[in-house]
Amino acid sequence: MPLDSPEAYERLSQHLSEVDPIIDDFCREAGFVRQTTGISRYAMRRLVLYRDVQWWIELRMLEDEHGQRYDTFFPDVPYWLGGGGWVDLKGYRYCSDPVSTIEKLPFRLLVPQLAGGLQTTWQRIRAYTVNGLISLGPKGKLNLHPRIEIAPDNEDLG
Repeated sequence: MPLDSPEAYERLSQHLSEVDPIIDDFCREAGFVRQTTGISRYAMRRLVLYRDVQWWIELRMLEDEHGQRYDTFFPDVPYWLGGGGWVDLKGYRYCSDPVSTIEKLPFRLLVPQLAGGLQTTWQRIRAYTVNGLISLGPKGKLNLHPRIEIAPDNEDLG
């Protein structure tokens, strides 16, 4: 079934309900929250912790060997778990490269390893500091003042 609607993506992600209690436990213990907006509709969970450094942890379904997204779930579908950190300072983003904790692990093997994988990822990325990230150099310029266009008085806005 093609991924041609929001409902198709929701169906593809239904199996993640099996890992949600593990993720929720980790979030309670470590202070992370689930990010639910501004992320891909593809099967994934993204966790964030905002402090002086912003940390993220992501669990996501990988693509097939041809780089194509899977459109149906099966127990051996591969997953990736990793994370990183970033800081925004004076109009620039400074960030780490992602760290990989779990790569290409079939979902059926992921479930029993997820709690430990989340802890390992957090242990690896929590070492990032503001000064350490700045020392990596800026990765991008932030658009802090998006262009605002004023509609002419005679233009209908409704």
